[in-house]
Amino acid sequence: FDDLSLAEREQVFEFIRLANVVLQPFQCAAEVKKFEPIDLPALYTTNEEGLFLRTAEHTQEKSNALFASIIQQMTSQQFHSALAKLCFNFDNPLIQKAIRSRNPELNRLIIELLYVQSLLLGHYPLKKQELELMNQGLIRLIERELDR
Repeated sequence: FDDLSLAEREQVFEFIRLANVVLQPFQCAAEVKKFEPIDLPALYTTNEEGLFLRTAEHTQEKSNALFASIIQQMTSQQFHSALAKLCFNFDNPLIQKAIRSRNPELNRLIIELLYVQSLLLGHYPLKKQELELMNQGLIRLIERELDR
C-alpha cells in the first residue's frame, strides 16, 4: 500500500469526504492508496474487534428477540470504537473516473456499491442494511441507465 503524493491527495479530497459521509452509518472510514492488483477497485479491512462486532450484529439480525437483546447489550458497551476501512485503489481506472466525476449522486452510488462488493469479495457476512443497500443501489443504477 503506497501513500499518495500531496497533489494526488488534493485530487481525491472531495471523493474521500463524500465516501466518509456515505460509509459513516456502517462504522467504516474511507481512504485512498495505491495497491496491487490494479483491477481491484476497493478493499475492505477491519481488525478483530470489528470482525467480532460485524459477526455479532449479523447474528443479532438472525436471532430471536431474547438472544438479540443479549447480543446488543454485550456489544453496545464494548465495541463502539471498532472502525473498519474501505481502501480505494487510486491506480484503478474505475476509481480514477469516480475521482474525476463531479456528480455527487453518481459517486454516492459508486461508493455504496463498491462497499458492498468489497464485503462480498472478502467473504464478510452482509447485514440486512448492507443487503438493502446493494439491492437499492442496483435498482438505482438500472433506472439511471434506462432514463438516459
